[in-house]
Amino acid sequence: TDGIKFRIYYANKLSDYIEFDFEEISEDDFKVFYYLLNEKEFPDNFLNALNENYYYQTRVSDELLKNVFESVIPLLAEEFHKKEKDLKVLKRHILIFLFRLLFIFYAEDRNLIDLKAYSLKDIRKNIKNFKSSKTYEIFNRIKAIFKLINEGDKEINLPRYNGGLFKDNDFYNDLEISDKVMSEIIYK
Repeated sequence: TDGIKFRIYYANKLSDYIEFDFEEISEDDFKVFYYLLNEKEFPDNFLNALNENYYYQTRVSDELLKNVFESVIPLLAEEFHKKEKDLKVLKRHILIFLFRLLFIFYAEDRNLIDLKAYSLKDIRKNIKNFKSSKTYEIFNRIKAIFKLINEGDKEINLPRYNGGLFKDNDFYNDLEISDKVMSEIIYK
């Protein structure tokens, strides 16, 4: 994935795949995508291989999806619209940002990456400390995480992830979102 296009490959023939383009996705195609990746629809042995603990399985639920569509996307749209007026471009930035956050939360929850002082997991634990509309610590930390994941960092033993999802993006680099807004997004 590059955050916009997702491919699901067949195990026996890697030249065959299903692709979902989130810039052009219809509601019906999104339902198919969600159905394919919904934990209840995966074969049991595949679920067991992917999900070593119950905690992650229960977090990926219909309620999470509902929160994203009803709370997180509108908050991001409001903030991003201050900088970008083209709705198609705005949608792309929102999707990429959401996929980046999901990657980080998943990777931290599964201990696949250890972001040390940059951890979003730590922010979530201490969310009550980030409520000011005049500070930007959360968003600055997120931008630093994007850069770390894109470039890698030997000091914290973080390899470079070069799938394109975290490539440098001036839109996010030049944007500022207050801790008050970001705490709502991160908490959801």
